[in-house]
Amino acid sequence: MCKKFLKILCVFFVLTFFILSGCESVEVDNSLKTDFSADFNATYRGSEYKGKISTNRQGVLNIEITYPQTIEGLSVRYYSGEMHISRENLDSSADEAYLPSTSFPSVLKSVFDGINSDRATIVSISKEECSRTLKVTMGNSVIKSRENIIEQIEIEAIDFCINFSNVSLIE
Repeated sequence: MCKKFLKILCVFFVLTFFILSGCESVEVDNSLKTDFSADFNATYRGSEYKGKISTNRQGVLNIEITYPQTIEGLSVRYYSGEMHISRENLDSSADEAYLPSTSFPSVLKSVFDGINSDRATIVSISKEECSRTLKVTMGNSVIKSRENIIEQIEIEAIDFCINFSNVSLIE
């Protein structure tokens, strides 16, 4: 009787081991993809902007303005701690430390730097959309994404909202 009980107990432990070893924890990747290019439509302090943007995890940010007409063709590029701005045949650069933090490009750069350093906290998540919040110097930004692709960034305190469309991930 005792041998039969030990055999049953042994089989139970072996089966339990095989069942538990077959179950692996599946990690869900909730990190936002910041290696992309897209069209954007933005409002900031009562002004509307349209253009193209490309960004990556290394902190490079390119912004090309196509609207309003008064600054159409303006190109802003952030990399290696500097901002380079150009339009037609004029080029200029400056160290980021000397630039106002409240300009349209600086606000975007600040948000993407926060996303890339994984400081954005998930507030709500559903099958369709995920909302995150990120504290930046201008206030709390709300980042809305679908499948970890950023669709909208909003900072209510400074009347800033940008929507992305035609997003192409950069591998």
